[in-house]
Amino acid sequence: MVAVDRSPDALTLARENAASLGYADRVRFVESDWFGALAGESPFDLVISNPPYLTAAEVAEAEPEVRDHDPVTALVAARDGRADLEAIIGGAPGFLPPGGLLALETGIAQHEALTTFAQAHGYSSVESKRDLSDRDRFLLLRR
Repeated sequence: MVAVDRSPDALTLARENAASLGYADRVRFVESDWFGALAGESPFDLVISNPPYLTAAEVAEAEPEVRDHDPVTALVAARDGRADLEAIIGGAPGFLPPGGLLALETGIAQHEALTTFAQAHGYSSVESKRDLSDRDRFLLLRR
């Protein structure tokens, strides 16, 4: 298993969590901006990501535990919150074998645009999943 984050602080916390759960020896932690430091890696059967997907206006209206706790860079993305999601959708095919799965948490108003973007990048299936509030929240993209 490979865990990727561009934040050294986030990676430190992730290492601590993995150790406390007994998984430290099963996870390799890589500081990278999405796929940048993964060149030459073998294909991954599964890529899971919860990238920044909010706009600055959405963060301003978010619950205090989100707005006041998480770094803005972990929450906000350009292009109406889609920039990082599009970077991952566009980059993942180079790391997924045929049939490989990309699972993403997304904003609730982004699925139509992201579905179109994913189809343009050759995914064979795009499935939207709802959260517990019955809002579009997750995309499952199969290569």
